[in-house]
Amino acid sequence: MSIELDMWLLLKQADAQEEWNEQEEQEKEYFGSSFDQFKQFMKDFDMSKEEAENGAIYKKMRELWPNKHIAVGGYRMGFLLDDSYFLKVAKDQSGIVMSQRETQLNPNIFPKVYNYAPDYSWILTEVAEPFNYSYEKILVPELVEIDKTIEEYVASYYNGFKYKTIMSYEDYAKKKRDLGYNAEDILEYYQEEKKWIVKDNVEIEKLKKVTPGPNLQKIVKFFDFYPQASFDFKSDNLGVVQRGGKGAMGPTIVLVDAGLHSDLGDIHGSKNI
Repeated sequence: MSIELDMWLLLKQADAQEEWNEQEEQEKEYFGSSFDQFKQFMKDFDMSKEEAENGAIYKKMRELWPNKHIAVGGYRMGFLLDDSYFLKVAKDQSGIVMSQRETQLNPNIFPKVYNYAPDYSWILTEVAEPFNYSYEKILVPELVEIDKTIEEYVASYYNGFKYKTIMSYEDYAKKKRDLGYNAEDILEYYQEEKKWIVKDNVEIEKLKKVTPGPNLQKIVKFFDFYPQASFDFKSDNLGVVQRGGKGAMGPTIVLVDAGLHSDLGDIHGSKNI
């Protein structure tokens, strides 16, 4: 029995190795030798070295893909390997952590990760198209009907659809008098501000009455689970993927940026990749 089990395990390992070799051959045939060379470079590269900060990885990418536009973010770099795949490459250890987290995210709400380095120094993901108004009409019609965006809905949702309060005229007037405003201007400004608060509250009421469709529901469910991610949410965090071919499943809304990097430090003026 022991010999049979050992033989079964050996055969299973051989099958797994054969599948891995076959995948590598398919990748080489599909992407060409550049991707194969890049994977070997990353395998040999020591990310802890200072040269990582001096652009050694970026230089290698430029060398292998001279005609590609490489987007550089705070933690990672990336570009369209072809129409279907996007290559994301870590710049440092924080980028590796981001990529590792991305491989563990639910593909129902995020682009699929098709392949990745054993150390997560690079990942290969599904390509997402920009989320624009034409997709809004298809995917979140409940918001288009009231002329609202997903960003506005998420912000109001996490504020508890709280209405803005109107300060009493006496308190408002005292505050403005202390700043040197005259009585006539104070009254005018108060009436104007009151008008805008009433208008804002009407818009909040519209959002509160929305019955979320399936796409809005899955975004809210994610933010319910990771509320910290909602603080960094913008409309350009969204993308659209076509799964099973156009016309098969149709467009699927995804989050292209999970927003789960607040613990990695804030890099101002940089875009997440």
